[in-house]
Amino acid sequence: MRDTSTLNLNTYFGDDLHDYPESPEDLKKFIEFEKQEILNLIGDEKHKRMSRLAIHCRQLRNYNEAHELFKMASGYFKNTNPQMEMVNYLRWGDVFRFEKRFNEAWDILKKAEQILLTHQFMDYQDFYFQHLGKLFFDKGEYEKALECFEKTLSLRIKKANPQLISSTEFALKITKQKLKT
Repeated sequence: MRDTSTLNLNTYFGDDLHDYPESPEDLKKFIEFEKQEILNLIGDEKHKRMSRLAIHCRQLRNYNEAHELFKMASGYFKNTNPQMEMVNYLRWGDVFRFEKRFNEAWDILKKAEQILLTHQFMDYQDFYFQHLGKLFFDKGEYEKALECFEKTLSLRIKKANPQLISSTEFALKITKQKLKT
């Protein structure tokens, strides 16, 4: 196993609320490493790693590869792990959103919401509203985005996770700026 701890896999959010890698080159190296590691895995662990790998592919704007990985993970989780199926859908919706395929992003977020409500995965409600808010933001529907981010923030304050709170506060700040222009 190769050591990837020296790679910079940090991301930052732009004023478009999209995430970007600080070091695209390090992220490319990590993706290649992960692809090899995944070959040796099976079951839940393999497909969880595929779903996370797809996020990284999306960050590098490799949308086709991201779709393929999310599709494989979704096919597996559909019959084995509804919580991961929901998480995978939330993540996958971002690919469609980045591609400006808003109807498909909406459809996949609705699937995630259905699983969330059916199985009462309320710990993920904030993630659902954050992703939904970003979809509205990208569509230019800033009032709806603001509503989603406000719901998200109240849920995240209850979780008391500073990193999640900060992310949502940033989304609120940018959305309010858009509403002023």
